[in-house]
Amino acid sequence: MNLDQRADEETSNLSQGSDVAIGPAAGYLLGAVLLLGVGWPISRFAVAQGASSIWLAWGRTSLSCVLTTIVLSHFRLLGMPKRSDLPAIAALGCLQIAAYFLLSYTALAWMPAGRTAILSNATTIWIAPLSIVVLKEPVSRWRWVGVAFGLLGVLIMAAPWGVQRSSQPVIVGTLYLLSAALVWALAIVLLRRSPPISSVIRLLPWSFGIASAIMLPFALSADMGIWTEGAVISLFILGGVVGPFSVYCAIQAQSRLPALVSGMGMLCCPVVGIAVASLWLGEKLSYDILFGAMFIIIGSAIGFIRAQASP
Repeated sequence: MNLDQRADEETSNLSQGSDVAIGPAAGYLLGAVLLLGVGWPISRFAVAQGASSIWLAWGRTSLSCVLTTIVLSHFRLLGMPKRSDLPAIAALGCLQIAAYFLLSYTALAWMPAGRTAILSNATTIWIAPLSIVVLKEPVSRWRWVGVAFGLLGVLIMAAPWGVQRSSQPVIVGTLYLLSAALVWALAIVLLRRSPPISSVIRLLPWSFGIASAIMLPFALSADMGIWTEGAVISLFILGGVVGPFSVYCAIQAQSRLPALVSGMGMLCCPVVGIAVASLWLGEKLSYDILFGAMFIIIGSAIGFIRAQASP
């Protein structure tokens, strides 16, 4: 089966809106969690090297646009999107990429990579009410138990009692990150409500392109910073590997899974981000981080087990 046939098969599966294939969807979500989780320490490393966070966000998005365009052109998959794909492209380009990166990368300049990963991926705070009000998705008692475990883990890992309330950058950064979680949650809901008709692969260049255009004015108004060799390498890893593959996996998972389940799964991103930040960047790994990670993993596991067993 070639790439084009596989893309068409995936499109057919998504358009049917089936929720029964939890296994493959969980695989996509795992890929998104690992890539996005690793992306935060890499981004923090580039910023610590002197790179501008906004230019880094725009650079990785633009690079992802160029690379996906080249790859799809090579396989003759590049084409104009269909009208029915526009809601999905708007959700991805405007919300899940542009708005999310602008908000979270602005906060990254003020916050450690671990805390950034925690708060920017706390989508369940917003998805729980959105999935009920907008999508009318049934939420069982077990899923609420999973949500409770996940949110408790986020609360423990964020450790708000340890934040100096007089520190304005921390307070503003926290608000930016919670807003980033909100726009990601909105994107999940929109994708769940209006899944794309065309293959997810075909939407990537358009989504990254729109996001790059939105983010460019913000980048031009900011200082470029200092781009060391390490920062440039980080940019190419983020734009060439993390960006395209994480967005692709996230779209597949969000289109196949109930919004609340995919949002709970994304709570595992901080676990990956904190582990990598601790090993690589030397960020402190305390007991509250370990206990918080345990609660998040338990909550996500409950969500997936119940999604496998019931609607």
